[in-house]
Amino acid sequence: MLQALLHKKLKASFADPTFRPSEDTLTSSVVGLMQYLPPYVFNKILKESCGINSPFPNDIGYVDYIGFWEHWDAAETSNARIVEPDVIICTN
Repeated sequence: MLQALLHKKLKASFADPTFRPSEDTLTSSVVGLMQYLPPYVFNKILKESCGINSPFPNDIGYVDYIGFWEHWDAAETSNARIVEPDVIICTN
């Protein structure tokens, strides 16, 4: 959940004394920990989570970069200002 904290995504989760998980805290908790797995385990989890018939590659190689909630230009999209993907995974 460190990534959610660093990107100021925890406000709604701590609105009252009881913690309420949100999409952002779940993303941060799962992918934030997955980034420390060996590459073959990381790849296996991603592939299996996409489904049996997914065209996901058998081997994505090493993960070069994982970015959380980056702000991209909204040009050529239906978004008005920015595009903010939850997670970006760049591989070699």
